[in-house]
Amino acid sequence: MDDEFENMESWHLRSQSLNHDEIAELMEKYLKENYFSEISMQGLADKFGFTTEYLGKIFKKNTGETPQKYLTKLRMNEAKRLLLSSPEMEVQKIGELVGYKNAFYFSRAFKTYTGMHPSEFRTLNEK
Repeated sequence: MDDEFENMESWHLRSQSLNHDEIAELMEKYLKENYFSEISMQGLADKFGFTTEYLGKIFKKNTGETPQKYLTKLRMNEAKRLLLSSPEMEVQKIGELVGYKNAFYFSRAFKTYTGMHPSEFRTLNEK
């Protein structure tokens, strides 16, 4: 993880002096670098020093999607990549690697996002 994300207090002070575009870019960077961790809007708000509503509005204005949808997209794209590149890896392990501690929840989220269960996706897309 980048040093800039290590010290929450300096992070909070630094984000206060940024414009909307810069805040959204830093949020995007943070999500890309930490998608595998447990991330909540309240956690982001605490880290950035703004309300959840304010951060959500800034992020959506700059990216076209909510932070949660963006995070889900990151996780699902990585899950799809792992499903295809690591056929020996269990679906549950892939879920854990992309930030889902509960295998059932990962499978349900994957189906909602792609229209099929992870094992179906893997089978249909095998080389």
